[in-house]
Amino acid sequence: MAFGNLKFDTLTTSDAKNTSTEKSIDTSYIFNGVAKHIIHHDDGATIRDSFNNSSLTDHAAGKHTNTVTNNFSNIYYSYYGTVGAEAYNSCYAAETSAPTTSAYRYGFVNHGNGTFYDNTYSMMTAHGDVA
Repeated sequence: MAFGNLKFDTLTTSDAKNTSTEKSIDTSYIFNGVAKHIIHHDDGATIRDSFNNSSLTDHAAGKHTNTVTNNFSNIYYSYYGTVGAEAYNSCYAAETSAPTTSAYRYGFVNHGNGTFYDNTYSMMTAHGDVA
């Protein structure tokens, strides 16, 4: 059986919940608004979950590079991170180098003493256009 392409410009609900209000949204809004890269890892070494991620490089304590599977169309995408469970945490994007279309480097710093460190819950997300 051959599979083809399904093309549409708008998604519309069936109103199966009987809200008396049919809702619709332009598909370009959905495509442009979703994250193109997600990774959740611990201690810089073990990937717990990811989307569009081909590898994770652990350079040193708290310093990492994510390489994406499908490249971004340019270097002007937005990426940000967060950590959980530890106090005084922060993520610094482009820790030592500018992003490329295929990878970005970042680091996690303890605000209490200013040192890079590995943490239990590291999460990064990137938004932009894929090539």
